This record gives sequence, C-alpha cells and structure tokens, in this order.
Amino acid sequence: MAEVGINYFWEMFKMFLALGAVVALLVLLGKYLPRWLRSSKYFPPREQFFQITQRVNLGSRKQLVLVENDDTKLLLGVTDNKISLLKDMSDSQPGITEMPKDVLLKEDRE
Repeated sequence: MAEVGINYFWEMFKMFLALGAVVALLVLLGKYLPRWLRSSKYFPPREQFFQITQRVNLGSRKQLVLVENDDTKLLLGVTDNKISLLKDMSDSQPGITEMPKDVLLKEDRE
C-alpha cells in the first residue's frame, strides 16, 4: 500500500516537472523569438516600408500624419475609425519636408 502512494507521488512529480519544462520553453520562445524574427532577412524592419515624418495631434484621437515611402509623401487624417488621404504631396511640392500650415480637417474648419 505504501508503494501506491510513492508511485502516485513520483508520477505527479514527473508531470509537474514536464509542465515546468514546457512553461520555461514558452517563456524563452516568447523572449527570444521576436528578436530573431526582427533580425531575420525575411522580415525587414517596418521603417523600410514607410516612415512617419511628422505627426500633429488635433484633439482626442485625431491626428494629421505626414507619411513618406521612397519619393511618395502623403498627408493622412487619422481617427479611431478611419484613415483618410487628405493630400498627395509628392506631386505638388517635391522639396516639402514639413506639415503644411493651411491643411486642416473639415471638423477643425468649423
């Protein structure tokens, strides 16, 4: 009868040891896998696709954002529900580097 208790204890010990090993493996993967994916040649950093040059907060959850991608510059209006293209600035002024002062959202003009 004592052997049954010892055998049960040994099986529980092995089960918790295996569970601890799985949890430790998940923690290590969670810590090092994102670093490996970012440094991988198959997943280039996000900055290579587009870059946010300037951002202006207009109030709670409203922004004007100037986005660049190679030679394309876009002025976007960003809210919680929607992203709107306000102006394609790559054609009109090739040397522009800052947010234009005369561009406002419709809600701000009222």
